[in-house]
Amino acid sequence: MRIPRLLDHTDALVVVERVPGIPLATGLQPVGHLPDGVIAAAARWLDALRAAPIPKVDPLSLDKAARKRILTILEALPERWIRALEAHLDPSVLAGQTRSWCHRDFHPRNWLWDGRTLTVIDWEHARPDHPAVDLARVPLAVSRSLEAACRIPVDPAAIRLFRVMDAAGTLAWGTRHGAEAYVRDGVARLQEVGICG
Repeated sequence: MRIPRLLDHTDALVVVERVPGIPLATGLQPVGHLPDGVIAAAARWLDALRAAPIPKVDPLSLDKAARKRILTILEALPERWIRALEAHLDPSVLAGQTRSWCHRDFHPRNWLWDGRTLTVIDWEHARPDHPAVDLARVPLAVSRSLEAACRIPVDPAAIRLFRVMDAAGTLAWGTRHGAEAYVRDGVARLQEVGICG
């Protein structure tokens, strides 16, 4: 797993080494064809991250943490979206499941590829969470290939829950901030999993 080396930091600034490679996506644009080897490299990267030891167990269970997040998301949405989402946001599927290290913004726009090595950037959201969180952030077509390539399996019901939560969260953020591009992206991603509001 390649992680840029920390060179210096202050309270307001973090300086890391420059690493080779180009981002595989930008902004909210759809992800196009990924170069050969990227999916296998991303799967190895995720497997290594998930295998890293967690220093302290969070006392809040994953299902209770997800329930809190779902309530926050729903607060920002119009009633029609709340009704459309209710049947798809059941955090009980996470009961008894455990956390692993997660990047929490694992998406091709944060992947640098130099033709051989995948480097993942933008670690500000990383923390222990459900391993499905990283698969849910990846576009659906890429996620299916990535799931198949990972050695460590992840519960499909959890992936779907976090995919819906992530898309609904994008829609909620866009709605709250008047950011139409995020509203469109959230709606498109919800429609991709069969949810229309």
